[in-house]
Amino acid sequence: MNQPVEFPLTRIDTGTGFTQPANYPRNLWWVAALSKDVSHEKPLGLWLLDEPVVLYRKQDGSAVALDNRCPHRWAPLSEGRIDGDNIVCPYHGFKFCPEGQCVEIPSQKTIPSKAKVKAYPLQEKDGIVWIWMGDAAKAEGVPLPIDTSWLTNGKWWWVNGFSEVNANYQLLKENVLDLTHIPHVHPTTIGASDWTNPPKVEVTDSTVTFRQEFAAAPLPAIYGIPTGLGMQTPAERTNWSTSYTPAAHVGFLEIRHPNPKPGERDKWTLQIMHLTTPESPTRFRYTWFMGWDTELSPEYLEGMRQHVPKGYAEDKFILEKVQEMILRDPRHLDYPEIIVQADQAAIQSRRKLEASLKKEQE
Repeated sequence: MNQPVEFPLTRIDTGTGFTQPANYPRNLWWVAALSKDVSHEKPLGLWLLDEPVVLYRKQDGSAVALDNRCPHRWAPLSEGRIDGDNIVCPYHGFKFCPEGQCVEIPSQKTIPSKAKVKAYPLQEKDGIVWIWMGDAAKAEGVPLPIDTSWLTNGKWWWVNGFSEVNANYQLLKENVLDLTHIPHVHPTTIGASDWTNPPKVEVTDSTVTFRQEFAAAPLPAIYGIPTGLGMQTPAERTNWSTSYTPAAHVGFLEIRHPNPKPGERDKWTLQIMHLTTPESPTRFRYTWFMGWDTELSPEYLEGMRQHVPKGYAEDKFILEKVQEMILRDPRHLDYPEIIVQADQAAIQSRRKLEASLKKEQE
């Protein structure tokens, strides 16, 4: 039986030679890492959009991102050390400044002009480090794709998680644009069994949004407990979710008490951010945040930290199975895809991605 290459960045099946195409634009802001993971003590080495990248902090705390491959003997700079504002290669001690230029070679005084590595533009906000992997000149003046201020304004109680998924990142993008999978993939972790009808879809020049209304019905525990409504009180729900760029997606769930008593709260909102960054065509980094606009006890938040990742693990499982099918089945991507009404948002997202890729190639 043919087996795929056992390498985390693989895109090739050894039996057929099939190559999974790279489908990620470079001229946009992608999530590189969380702020807490970038330090002045130890460099952080990552693979982002097929490129090796090293991140570290200067003495003033600002973050730096450079090509992680030393131009001398190709050693990863992330295995080296930070010296002041510079980073030192672990192999022969070449030292590089934050702009990427080599500033010291221990074995000689002269430094070749070509002894430099690429430096990447960064933006850091609300505990997230964003990176621009394409033409640096085009990053100037481009805002971050989504509003992340809710992570730091003290009005939301949230948890977050991270996983590396062995699948093409667009599979996750389409997954979160079609929540009719919830009753089947998440029957107990979410338990919203009424996701049975296709939502309405709205498309703008840059975004794809779905919206779904739910009539008053008892809530699953994941919604009933944090709102205080429990699992017996019927409540109305509105679910809407927007794909802003290939890197960023934000979803909301509004829950409304149809018959509140005087003085009782009648509305709650759940917000979820899905942040995806490809490492390769068959592997991506997935960072998520989930939070409520109501105060949650430390005990309940800890429960969320334990329980919520189980739902994301279910998505990871099914997406990796789909990717395995693409790689190992000799038909690969040349296989009929039956489109149904619930796929409208996902297909629109796919079209926008194709248009973005085409624009970069012009």
